[in-house]
Amino acid sequence: MEESKPTLIMTVGLPRSGKSTLFRSSVYAIVSPDEIRRSLGCFPFVAEREPEVWHITRTMVNALFGSGAKIVILDATNITAKRRAEWKSDKWLRCFYMFRTPAEVCLARAVGDEHLIPVIHRMDAQKEWPTVTELEQNEQIIDVESHQGIIANSERFWRNDPAEATH
Repeated sequence: MEESKPTLIMTVGLPRSGKSTLFRSSVYAIVSPDEIRRSLGCFPFVAEREPEVWHITRTMVNALFGSGAKIVILDATNITAKRRAEWKSDKWLRCFYMFRTPAEVCLARAVGDEHLIPVIHRMDAQKEWPTVTELEQNEQIIDVESHQGIIANSERFWRNDPAEATH
């Protein structure tokens, strides 16, 4: 019997949309480019260091799966199809957790972090929500707010709990 592939949970949403908050108490390994930036001393954002940040992010995800992790959470905005496509792999399945928090709410939550205001505006204009056309066999999209999801190449769809998927 073939062993199932591990899952890379990818958060998708604007800064301050609730991505980190939801997974903060998770039992699964979390890889956060923001935390990598903090560790490198280039937080909130230093453009020249971004290739290094994303190289370390990729290395950490690969190392966690290589050490046997079945689920790894990539806590990043992943707001464009191009960014999400960079994470396609034969080694794992992707599961997109969409946080559709309106930009106005994210902006209100960013009070005190004024550097995020232009970032939220820019990302809101650039955002592309995941669609089933992005998915490979058995990959998933989950809308966090509505608790609805879909599995690629399947007629399964659920409300509330993926374990209750219907055909």
